[in-house]
Amino acid sequence: MSENEKQGWFDPDIVQKILSNLLSNAIKYTTSGGTIIVSLNEHHKNIHIKVQNQIAETKKINTEKIFNRFYRGSETEQGTGIGLALVKELVELHRGNIQAIQQNDELSFDILLPNRQEVYGKDEIMNEPMRTFLSEKAVHVVEVDSSPVNKNIPNDIDENESMLLIVEDNIDLAMLISDQFKNHYQILIASDGEEGIRLATEYLPDLVISDIMMPRKDGIELAKTLKKDERTSHIPIILLTAKMDDADRLQGLDTGADDYVVKPFNKEILAIRVDKLIAQRDKLRQKYMQEVVLHPKEIAITSVDEKFLQRIQTIIDHHLTNCKFNAEVFSKEMNMSRMQLHRKLKALLGVTATEFIKTERIKIAAQLLTESKVNISEVGYAVGFNDLSYFTRCFKEVFGVSPKAYVNEKID
Repeated sequence: MSENEKQGWFDPDIVQKILSNLLSNAIKYTTSGGTIIVSLNEHHKNIHIKVQNQIAETKKINTEKIFNRFYRGSETEQGTGIGLALVKELVELHRGNIQAIQQNDELSFDILLPNRQEVYGKDEIMNEPMRTFLSEKAVHVVEVDSSPVNKNIPNDIDENESMLLIVEDNIDLAMLISDQFKNHYQILIASDGEEGIRLATEYLPDLVISDIMMPRKDGIELAKTLKKDERTSHIPIILLTAKMDDADRLQGLDTGADDYVVKPFNKEILAIRVDKLIAQRDKLRQKYMQEVVLHPKEIAITSVDEKFLQRIQTIIDHHLTNCKFNAEVFSKEMNMSRMQLHRKLKALLGVTATEFIKTERIKIAAQLLTESKVNISEVGYAVGFNDLSYFTRCFKEVFGVSPKAYVNEKID
């Protein structure tokens, strides 16, 4: 053991969590070009830890409330989430105390942890070698670069896989939700409503979970924008808020948001809400697959979705007999990117753009086979199939029988 190391009575896991959360908070709030100073020393048989960072001089911190869960200085500021609340709980669990102090442009957190065996019960002491800590006022200084870099977009986005967008300015809470759903969804994270709208429009996630109070654009504005946009109108939105009164709940639902969850929330309840919204979409997709004719009113969730389906029906009716009509032409006619059209149709109807074109051709073929006297090959050509065997195979995929067997069933 070196000269500036001493043995101490402490739980290394708890101390690591305390420092990790304090540093995370400091990095998030330190002004660009500012510094973070971490110091540690022994003070009257206590371990004294201090984390201080520079903040905007005009920023006023309520040091009494900063350890409350989801503390937010104002409605436009980032919230502290659960990180500092957890720090306080861990410090007190360790028989210590913590206080936050603001002096002009400096915010510091001072922690005293007892370094004495007698403060702990016999059942709290583990038979492990005593840990060491740096003494003699060990200090480490970190310079902070606050250049905005979005590291929350996966490099390998799969447009065919389920996707969840989390819009939350508190990174601790965003990561908590991400961890809960990451085994079932690709996760996108946005730090405010403006970024959330951009990501939702570009990637068309299967569901959005958004905080209400955020900087730049809040969750209310995000929900209104997404529900009015033809590309994103179908996406279910769950709004998170710390407010519990009926007026706020009504305001959230009035935007077109599909559900409203009060913070702090139970993770299991949030999972159930997500599952139910996804299940509603699945029912609508199944309805489409069972219908021979597309009925926008019965499939659409919103009037914007209904208009979208009516528009694709018009385009399909106009181009379906053209054998060169494909997903690329379809997306250009819809003024959407290929991925946007793909995910929009997948969400509303459960099929890709290519599958939709093929299915609609087959459904129209089924109508022609039962309503006219033309033969099977003529029907195939009429709906855009150049290959009769391919037409027969596609028909069987949709209806489970060949075109000939389908006609015979209808005649019988």
